[in-house]
This record gives sequence, structure tokens and C-alpha cells, in this order.
Amino acid sequence: MQPSWLFFSSNRPDGYGGYDIYFSRKLPNGEWSSAKNAGPNVNTEYNESYPYIAPDGSTFFFCSQGHNSMGGYDIFRSNWDAGAQFFTVPENLAFPINTPDDNKTISVTKSGRYAYIADFRANSQGECDIYKVTFLDVPAPYCVLKGHISESDSATVMSELSRYKVVIREAGTKKQVGTYRPDLHNGLFTFILQPGFFIVDFYTDEKLVKSSELIVDDREHSSDGTILELGK
Repeated sequence: MQPSWLFFSSNRPDGYGGYDIYFSRKLPNGEWSSAKNAGPNVNTEYNESYPYIAPDGSTFFFCSQGHNSMGGYDIFRSNWDAGAQFFTVPENLAFPINTPDDNKTISVTKSGRYAYIADFRANSQGECDIYKVTFLDVPAPYCVLKGHISESDSATVMSELSRYKVVIREAGTKKQVGTYRPDLHNGLFTFILQPGFFIVDFYTDEKLVKSSELIVDDREHSSDGTILELGK
């Protein structure tokens, strides 16, 4: 089992100035170790707060009034090495995530491509709104899609699975992405695709019987897969 870590902000007197970020490890006996200062790569003479460790266990986010802040608090990203208990020199997430106003909190999805921030902006619906962020330098995750044949007599479908196939093409270039056959045990087709716009061609006995459009959104998808209905 991986050790549990607690990250927090405190203005205790042994810091570098203002609020500093500290961390503590949960010990085998269930108690927490003495808090350790995150060090000069993270903390400055100004305030650091809102520490957050991403789902990958190593990407660390926090906000700071120091470093190369654009104004007020900015959100920074560092890498956390749990074994060495070491933080790399942080980078400012920069505009448009950070602004001259205070930017403090961020929450990242499992793939690391998407995040959510709370902020006051000119296009807010009210005061502090939630915004979605897409990190374009992180590849879009693949999406698992499962398709089944729409047929009232499921027993007939299961006995004739070898008759069916699906061809998926890119909508713009018509380039073929793949040809798929149903699983002989459950009758499901399984497609693994990155975000994009596709054409799904359904064949029976090698004859095209139906074509439909498929849009795979650039977002975090369920690992269980999305079920599609493939008509006869």
C-alpha cells in the first residue's frame, strides 16, 4: 500500500515567511509524522497556500504570492518525489489560467488533461464561478465505447454474430480507423478512440446497412465505456 501524505498551509514561526506549505506522512501505527516544511523551491517570504496533489501522485499544485506571480496569488505546478520528499522548482501556469487577480484553487482529473478552477472573471454568471481547463500539452485520453446490435430477438443476434461488422472512419478525411467484429461471448463491439468526429458504418453479410455520425468529446470519459446502439 502506498503511504498517505497530508499537505497543508500554516504560518507557524519556523517558516520562510507568511504562510508556508508543509507535509506529513501517515505512519504504520496510524499516527501522523511531524510536519516538514516543503522547502525553498515551494515556499517564499510571501504566502503559499491551497496545496493539491494530482491523481497521479506526483504533480503538485499550490498558490503563491511569491515566485514570479503575475499579481496577487497565482497557481503553480511542481513535481513531488515522495521517496526523496523533494519538490522541483515550480512553474507558473500563466495566462489564461492565472490573471492579475488572485488565483488559488485547482482540481485535476485522472488523465491530467483537464482541470477545474474557481475564479472571478468578466464572463462569470455571478461572482466566483467554476471553469474547465484543458491542458493542450497533455494528450487527450482514449475513450472506450461499447456497441450492441439493436434487435428484439437477442437470441437470434447471438447465433448470427459472424454476420456483423463495424467500420469506423474519420469524418473529414474518410480515413479508416478500424474494422471491428462483435465479441462472440457477449455480442458487444468494443472501440477505443481518441476525441474526434467519426462515421460509423454497420455491415451485415458484408453489405452496408447503416451509417451514423459519432462525436467523441474532448473530456474525461468513464472507464466502464459508453454504450452505443448499432441498428440492423
